Formats: sequence, C-alpha cells, structure tokens
Amino acid sequence: MLLELDGSVVSQFEFTLTLFSILIAVIFGRLVSTLSSITARNADYQHVGWLFVLLLNLLLSYWLFWESRNDATTFAEYVALLTTGGLLIYAVCLLTPSTPQDDWHLYFDGVRARFYMGYGGHFASDTLFEFLLHRDITANWIPIGLCIFGALVRDQRAQWLALSLFMLTFVIVYARLIMQS
Repeated sequence: MLLELDGSVVSQFEFTLTLFSILIAVIFGRLVSTLSSITARNADYQHVGWLFVLLLNLLLSYWLFWESRNDATTFAEYVALLTTGGLLIYAVCLLTPSTPQDDWHLYFDGVRARFYMGYGGHFASDTLFEFLLHRDITANWIPIGLCIFGALVRDQRAQWLALSLFMLTFVIVYARLIMQS
C-alpha cells in the first residue's frame, strides 16, 4: 500500500522506517551519553555491559526491521512492531537516567526488575512480530527466559550469568547474520 503525501508516493515501510530511524538515533545518543557518564564516575561494569547489549540490540533491531520490509504490512504487524520498539525504548530509558548517578550499582539494582520485565516484554513482542511474519521464533525464547531469571534473582553472580548469556546470544545472532549476507 502506498501513501501519497504532498504529491510524492511513500510506502508504509518508508513511512514507518523514518519514525523508527529517528527513535533509534535518539536512543543511541542517550546510550552513548550514559556510557560516557558511567565511565567518568564509579563505573558499574554490569551496567556498562547491559548498555553495550542494548546498543547491539538497537543495531540488530534496525537491521531486522530493514530485512522485514514489505508493503503488505498488516495492522497487527504494525502494532507488534511499535510495541517491540516501545518496550526497547522503555528498557533503555530505565538504564539511562537523565541525571548522572553517584552510585551506578545502586541505581541498577533499583531498576533491575523493571528493566528485565521491559526488556523481556520487548522480546515477547518481537516474538509475536516474527510469528506474524511466519518466521522462526525459537531463538527468542532464550532472551525471554533470561529476562525472567534476571528479574527474579538478585544474586550478583546470577546477574553476571544472565548478562554473559545475553552477550553470547548476540554473538551467535550476529555470526548468523554475517554468514547469511
């Protein structure tokens, strides 16, 4: 389906991609700003690790959105896409406060459960989006399980385990993307 705006024709994908690109750019800037703030003050390396995972997730989300381009987007796919992006923004905003923190470890511990639930919701919504596009969704269950685990367990070693497994998952996903292209 094509939309006509001021005499020019724009596909639904191009229209959505513009909004998605702006949101990705704003989130990317916020993540980089927080990374510089954390490294300047009492660095919490677990928090830095999660910010790095979120940066990778932003790049991956943009790439996968580009790969799923088609002009036959249904309303359900559109809502699933916006929900997926919205929950990723929610997770990023939880880990990137507008003011620098004196104790980043204490801050992360305070938002940990909400972060994991928002990030897990992002993957659940992404699973719905992938299901609507008739794609393989088996890989999405690992991050959802890790988010539930991270939200329920407070132990620092368990938190590091969840972060390490997320990073390993992203390495595998990126390796698959590189092999396919």
